[in-house]
Amino acid sequence: MSEEDFFLLQKIAEAPSPSNLEGALTYGVIHPIFKKLITENKKSWTIHSFIGNAGIVLKTERKKSNPLKIMLVGHSDKIRLQVKHIEADGKIKISSSSFLPTSLISNKVKLFSRKPDNPKEFNVFYGTIEGIPPIHLASQSLISGKKGVSSSALYLELGVYGSHADYKLKNLGIRPGDPIIFDRKIEKRLFTNIFSGPYLDNSVGCFTVVQLAKMFSKIQDLENIQLLFTISAQEEIGRYGSMVAVENFKPDILIAIDVSHDYVNTPNILWRNFPETEIGNGFTVVCGAMISPILNNILITESKKKSIPYQTVICSRDTGTDASSGVKVGRDTVAMSLGVPLRYMHTASELAHTGDIMSLQYAVYNLIQYINLKGLDKNYFVTNHPQLQKADKITQI
Repeated sequence: MSEEDFFLLQKIAEAPSPSNLEGALTYGVIHPIFKKLITENKKSWTIHSFIGNAGIVLKTERKKSNPLKIMLVGHSDKIRLQVKHIEADGKIKISSSSFLPTSLISNKVKLFSRKPDNPKEFNVFYGTIEGIPPIHLASQSLISGKKGVSSSALYLELGVYGSHADYKLKNLGIRPGDPIIFDRKIEKRLFTNIFSGPYLDNSVGCFTVVQLAKMFSKIQDLENIQLLFTISAQEEIGRYGSMVAVENFKPDILIAIDVSHDYVNTPNILWRNFPETEIGNGFTVVCGAMISPILNNILITESKKKSIPYQTVICSRDTGTDASSGVKVGRDTVAMSLGVPLRYMHTASELAHTGDIMSLQYAVYNLIQYINLKGLDKNYFVTNHPQLQKADKITQI
């Protein structure tokens, strides 16, 4: 990955865009990039916005009356903590449902709250998440590891002190519901192509969608398809943004670009009970759930032809990604869920490999090019559902 591209990935990952307040990423970072892609040759491309969420969609030209519509979705929202209660001594109790409580202790964070005199604007406060005493004062069960940290023990420490500490914080405008996110940057690590930091879920997905939009902006012959480059909102709290996008644009193909797990290197699990996915071995393809085996077959076949590395993961029910949005709004879509494997998902030190992102980017590019150049239409997907009664009988090898 070039330094320029890595800098963009950093900007996407570091934009403060907690769930339901995603505008810093969608409008602050990505919208200007999309706007630059609408050149004289692409003046019929348009950017669509929503009134109920901060998601955006870059829509390409429709050259046929009824093209195959393909929606690529990366979600812009980052998991967040929220203010729950301000105690008399100034400890700000927090809601932490998206995190393991232990992973939050001593992390630097920033809290965003509305200005008391102008609720349209925000202040930002810097602090740390705490919840355990120093080892000198800790119980033996905590020291030994027999006792862990409960979510109810967590609080935000802003360094306030003295009498009426709670009123001091409230007078600054801090209220229940205010979002809190990590205050940490994306950094390269020791080995080539490895980087880490918070919110790679799903900054890598948004980055990939943006990169694909750039690639397809240079192509003149998208005769048979229309592309919808979508940066959705509210995925982490229910996938509401992508459901709205699907309902509005009614895509025929829905490709969620998200993240997955490096099961091989996940500590304290029996990883052999999971697929052997690992960073550095390529992007991941979800198999199962409501994922289209037809679309998966095309992707895997084309990736093999181009020697693009990939790994497969299983999902028996809900994908947990925006790929499920078509089904959730009752839309008949050909769905696919792709990802980049991470270590330590939903922590401040998520870790990934740039090569996996690149493999994902080019695999999706080749998939879409194949669909376009072959002129595949809805009927292709109707008539090619696998029929297992036709499977070859294997009796001896």
